[in-house]
Amino acid sequence: MSIKTIAAVALLVMPLAVLRQAANADEEGIYGAVPGYQRGRLIQSMDDLVSDEIRRDWRALYQMIDHQPGESEEVFAKRMQSGRALRQFLPSKVSFYPPNDSWIIEGCASFEGDEKNEGRLASVHARWAHARWYLSPITIELLGEEDKMSPRTCKMHQ
Repeated sequence: MSIKTIAAVALLVMPLAVLRQAANADEEGIYGAVPGYQRGRLIQSMDDLVSDEIRRDWRALYQMIDHQPGESEEVFAKRMQSGRALRQFLPSKVSFYPPNDSWIIEGCASFEGDEKNEGRLASVHARWAHARWYLSPITIELLGEEDKMSPRTCKMHQ
């Protein structure tokens, strides 16, 4: 490989590395309150959760979630299959919830059938136990009175 080719490749790769580094700093920014020894694993678990939900890989998702008592993998898969397919989840805020000793990751989720740049406010609950994260599936947040609850929309920012 010539020096010109190496220089051209370096110029192409360098901006990607800078963008990845900036993206990682942003991610750690919202995850900043999570203890350092757990933070990286939570970010990776969230990436896996979103990926599994997009692929509708219920077996992989079942392995990482905080199970409902007595819910088998088959019952879980059937329940998840009945919902709309996730297209994207963009986390925007992470908060500790002391009563449950868990974290809530809030963001904007886009599902099959949503407008291109529209999503719904959604969240994931995360609990650290046995040296790993247990997560909930991505859940749309509903607001309003009990008989008139509806989701709030949000913009999917690229």
